[in-house]
Amino acid sequence: MSTMAAPGEDHVTVVLGPASEIFTAGLNGLANNHPDVASASVSFGTCELNVTRGYGLGVNQVAMQVASEGIAFFAASGDNGADDCMGGVDPTVDFPAGLPWVGAV
Repeated sequence: MSTMAAPGEDHVTVVLGPASEIFTAGLNGLANNHPDVASASVSFGTCELNVTRGYGLGVNQVAMQVASEGIAFFAASGDNGADDCMGGVDPTVDFPAGLPWVGAV
């Protein structure tokens, strides 16, 4: 995970890699190392039907911690509306936008 300081700036863009850690390591780092951050957003997401229950619950716990720290977290809901997984069966959005502690945009 990369982090940086930008004295005098009102926002900072941080790119995390690999993508498999953006929600776990990224949110943990935000919650535990950056108490002065007011909001964060991510444009990356994945079909929520492809997320395992355990991983989803883990990310939800970290998102809840971020919210309890007073940090607003926003995530992309996807490019295809309520059919983001493109299966046409059940309404779906990109993960983690469907989590209750995340603002979907």
